[in-house]
Amino acid sequence: MSEGRAAPQTASLITLSTPVAEAGGRGGAEAASGGPTRDKPIGPVTHVSLDAALARWYHPILCISTRHTRVLTGQDRMPDLSERQETILALIIHEYIDSAEPVGSKTLVEHYGLGVSPATVRSEMMSLTEGGLLRQPHTSAGRVPSEEGYRYFVRRLLRETELPSEEKRLISHQFHQARAEVDEWVRLAAAVLARHSRVASVVTAPHAERAIYKHLELISTQARQALLVLVLQGGEVRQQMLSLAESIDQARLTLVAEEINRACVGKDAQAVAAHAAQVTDLEHEVSRLVAEITARADAVSAGAIVHDGIANVLTQPEF
Repeated sequence: MSEGRAAPQTASLITLSTPVAEAGGRGGAEAASGGPTRDKPIGPVTHVSLDAALARWYHPILCISTRHTRVLTGQDRMPDLSERQETILALIIHEYIDSAEPVGSKTLVEHYGLGVSPATVRSEMMSLTEGGLLRQPHTSAGRVPSEEGYRYFVRRLLRETELPSEEKRLISHQFHQARAEVDEWVRLAAAVLARHSRVASVVTAPHAERAIYKHLELISTQARQALLVLVLQGGEVRQQMLSLAESIDQARLTLVAEEINRACVGKDAQAVAAHAAQVTDLEHEVSRLVAEITARADAVSAGAIVHDGIANVLTQPEF
């Protein structure tokens, strides 16, 4: 995304003629296909059959999930549940995602052949509620999952799976065909995630926590104009057209860029500004501008944000 137009420079050697352009490098349970496939009953339910059913229901999102690195699966301590409690929790979450309605014990017994009475299921649901994994919207309602319940479901009950080889090849081919530009890859990643998860996707471009100088190029475009290309560590690229006070040939621009590269590689905005204070003429002006661009990059909290599949949200049962 482009930054706003900078104020004209007061120095005599360089003025900015265009703005800097930059390029760059529901929770896990809800990310299934517009509500997982309703292929019940799966019973009588055992832990083995439950694992198989979860893998089948949530296959689209499990293939592309990064749940082990998300806040949703933080390393906080999970409660210890019995196999029956885990089964009931998983089935309540599945039913709730599918219907967006509170789930009662009678529904579970009728749909899943649990082999126990509704009273037994109600007792277990009460224990799960007391443990913070379920909640009851009102006294006469069934149960719905809490945030902690979703955490447990994603971290303990879902298993890893992989995309079929054919889909892997298709995705690989799509990225191979895309232009070798970070912006293009971010847009394609959002589209691929939305298509395979069948929900909305949000993708951010790579963005380093701290902007560090990597490489500078100065390219003569016209007699008194030059293109500044600044590469930061992590792959971000910033470009700026410069209007020069006098005509400067490519050889001198290249020499200035090389001097700045030797002095500033691996340094942050403050260090680049310190270098600018030690040199004169064109190298001073370019170094000062590079320090300003690097400082602006530090002020950005994230890379460009791209989304796709918003229409998929309308397939959810809430709508």
